[in-house]
Amino acid sequence: MVPPRTRTALLSLLGVLALAGTAAAQNFDSAPQLSPVFRAGGSFLIDLVVGGILVAVAPAYTRDAIAEIRDDPGGSPPLGVSVAVGALVAAILSLVPILGSVILFVVDMLGLGVVGRNLVRSWT
Repeated sequence: MVPPRTRTALLSLLGVLALAGTAAAQNFDSAPQLSPVFRAGGSFLIDLVVGGILVAVAPAYTRDAIAEIRDDPGGSPPLGVSVAVGALVAAILSLVPILGSVILFVVDMLGLGVVGRNLVRSWT
């Protein structure tokens, strides 16, 4: 069942509000750091509030979505596995710049060693 246009816009707005906590939790050097426990608790509270708003505003849509998940639970595990694999790939790809900088540092040090050795030989 597709929700009416007004509910679609409202659900999109709720989705954006659900991600506002993630956007606000970005770390900056000038901002004071909070404990990960407090950040997790804050995210939980934001999700709880947004979920409560969703249930209050669109109870039929929420009931239909829950019924669809209960009727066909076989779709959830493959989706979860695919998200886990995607997260693993994203984590590995995020390491590429770090690994690249380490490799570049090692190559740079070897190159500086060769250049330094040649300079010392040419001076003596």
